[in-house]
Amino acid sequence: MGQRDPVLSIVCTEPEGTTLRHVRPVNLTTEKLRDYHEKLSEFDIAFNDHVPNTPEGFASMFISVNADFTVSAKGLLFEVDDVGILYITQIVPGYSALAHFAFWDRRLRGREELCRKMLEFAFRTYDFQRIETRVALYAVPAMAATERIGFIKEGRAREAVRRNGTWYDVNLYSMLRREALNVTGS
Repeated sequence: MGQRDPVLSIVCTEPEGTTLRHVRPVNLTTEKLRDYHEKLSEFDIAFNDHVPNTPEGFASMFISVNADFTVSAKGLLFEVDDVGILYITQIVPGYSALAHFAFWDRRLRGREELCRKMLEFAFRTYDFQRIETRVALYAVPAMAATERIGFIKEGRAREAVRRNGTWYDVNLYSMLRREALNVTGS
């Protein structure tokens, strides 16, 4: 199957210079999930005791096996060229979802507008009222990046995630539909 048409094309001012980045929806296939898990495995902070760093643990965020052994999608994936993904999980149609960004080169600086546009696309396409993200306190650089994108810190969930047997607090962030559409000038 060929590459899908971009849903967004955004100019990013990255450290190497100005780059046109393309965002494409991804068909959920076992090959794609395996490929993304392999890439995300290099990010120690992407996994914890609740979502283990295994192909099955990663896939469980996107697919579920029903009682009749049919498979249902429960997440969305979008590729950003060959540099990263946005994945949306914990979807409540017409209300909310949980967003995660991952860039294989570990760089977000210069791509904040790209992330905002991807969130705007998700709000418009899936009619979410709010999109949430969570950042464990052991992921300090991710907190600053989350705020640069435009997420608002709502609070902290105490000992909400366990990693390597230790409990950590998690900062809770959200972006509301009206904020996303205003942030991007729409």
